[in-house]
Amino acid sequence: MKVSILVIRRPCENSTCARSKEPGCGGLRWKIARALVLTLAVSTMTGCSGASIAVPTDLPVPLVERLPLRMGVHLNPDLQAYVHSEKIESAGNWSINLGDAQRPMFKNLLTGMFDQMAFVADPQSPSADLDGVLVPNIEEVQFSIPSQTRSDYYEVWIRYQFKLYSGDGDLLADWPLTAYGKA
Repeated sequence: MKVSILVIRRPCENSTCARSKEPGCGGLRWKIARALVLTLAVSTMTGCSGASIAVPTDLPVPLVERLPLRMGVHLNPDLQAYVHSEKIESAGNWSINLGDAQRPMFKNLLTGMFDQMAFVADPQSPSADLDGVLVPNIEEVQFSIPSQTRSDYYEVWIRYQFKLYSGDGDLLADWPLTAYGKA
């Protein structure tokens, strides 16, 4: 069974997001996590045979004030082909294709955040026109279904590791970012 999923917004804790004029704008990483959780919920309701899940590739551009920077992004082949597979006792084999969503997600994310964005082949030899290059990588994916948590909830965690390179190709920063969703 293959299931496509919808994107669900997670409202901000504040009534109006600090970076957007839209009330309760939510974050793109939360939308992906919530979408994955919803898919897990729908898939499990169809039986105990597991599921093959595809994350949607039509993600929205964030409504935030753009930073006056020219940002590149490098998506390595492993990220673009990332599939999380797991066997859950009494629930079958699960396969979650996250790789296909990475390019459109980061294109929309960076288009919404920066004045200019471009995909680059090598983060350490970017074009001279860029102020920096972001290199994301999925380090870990975990999910749980109600039979595991003994609750009515589906949960998902996606841990990204980001590297930021300067326009000259020097590593400036390296940090983790965890996305979490519960439905």
